[in-house]
Amino acid sequence: MNVLIKINEKITAGIFFILLLTAYSLADIKIANDPWREVFKGCWVKKVIIKREDNEFPVYFVKMHPRYVDTKILISSRYGKDTHIVDYLAEKSGAFCAINGGYFDEYQKPIGVLISKGNVIQGIPDYGLASVFCIKNNMPQIIHINDFTLTNVTEAVQCSPRLINNGQNTRNVHGLNDIARRSGICVDYSGNIIIYATNTIFDGLSFNELRKVLRIKDMNIKSALNLDGGKSTQLYFKYGNDAINIIGYDFIPVAIGFFKK
Repeated sequence: MNVLIKINEKITAGIFFILLLTAYSLADIKIANDPWREVFKGCWVKKVIIKREDNEFPVYFVKMHPRYVDTKILISSRYGKDTHIVDYLAEKSGAFCAINGGYFDEYQKPIGVLISKGNVIQGIPDYGLASVFCIKNNMPQIIHINDFTLTNVTEAVQCSPRLINNGQNTRNVHGLNDIARRSGICVDYSGNIIIYATNTIFDGLSFNELRKVLRIKDMNIKSALNLDGGKSTQLYFKYGNDAINIIGYDFIPVAIGFFKK
């Protein structure tokens, strides 16, 4: 197929995708919460069903304890191209689970702090109100960029907004009622990492709705950081007979991968 036709199809699909998302009303959602299910020691999965008047869709969650699972930033360029999809990065790196990373610019270059295997690929920017998910002093943390330092950080990726901090909703979050496909990463009060992604094509969650989901009692979330959503939303999980593969509609330069110790 002609390259120009491919590009035009991608642009048209993107516009169609945005128009459909904005068409949804902000009626109250209903939440059906499945319990956490242990897949192996230190790793659990769960599904939450979001119900609207005329539609429903799942949000998938994976919870992992750093004692049993390593977290690594996956750089697409290390695997042959500047951008890939998450399931490819997971399979090539050997990760049993992976999720899309933070924002990137029109040149498909990641924005903000980026640290992998202790190497600072991109340092602290001089702008922005974003936060950083990182492995610092061997523990997962979500830190506002103004409080973040590079000391003892082995893995890090920057994004925004931070939705919950110390168990409380953060302030000054823009677009609270905008509905979109969502993905994100959290740290709970037990030190677990929790990742999530909506599994839907044309629906999604607003940040206000997402906070309701994240405040389900058995989530126990201390801090929560939004990752790049919309077409970039994608999550891969494969262990034994358990599998989740939420397909993205965009290739991405960075993912977060998880490896069984």
